[in-house]
Amino acid sequence: MYAWALFLHLASVFGFLMAHGVSAGTSLQLRKERAEGPARALVELSTGSLYFTYAFLLTIIATGVLLGFLGGWWRHVWIWASLVLVVALIAAMGFLAGGYHGSRQALGIGYFRSTQPPAEGRSGALQASLDSARPGQLLVVGVAGLPVVLWLMVFKPF
Repeated sequence: MYAWALFLHLASVFGFLMAHGVSAGTSLQLRKERAEGPARALVELSTGSLYFTYAFLLTIIATGVLLGFLGGWWRHVWIWASLVLVVALIAAMGFLAGGYHGSRQALGIGYFRSTQPPAEGRSGALQASLDSARPGQLLVVGVAGLPVVLWLMVFKPF
């Protein structure tokens, strides 16, 4: 059972990285866009990957918790540190992605439904949200955090 849970955990990490990579790539390009049409296409592409991103993220967390029980890891500090770090990464990425959340709203694209703001305020809101976006900071947090979580899980230092 442990081997299957580990397999699902690792497969979910790969799936998450592929699905979330769509959003990461579009965020880097979106910062350079100023026209509504291309910006809309990029935001819709990113939004479309969210279903998979969140499904894989939930599977990562569920299988990680299961592995903690199956392996008897809950009495070790490293698993708690990993869990806290993952939650902190999710919170930091959500906070830093605020500009992109505003871009969705400005374009009338909700996460799971259309929000349709008034057309007259759309262009200014879009430009403001794109200007407030921080793709470099998002990239640094994600790229720096992932190896630390991986180090904790592989080496189990404490």
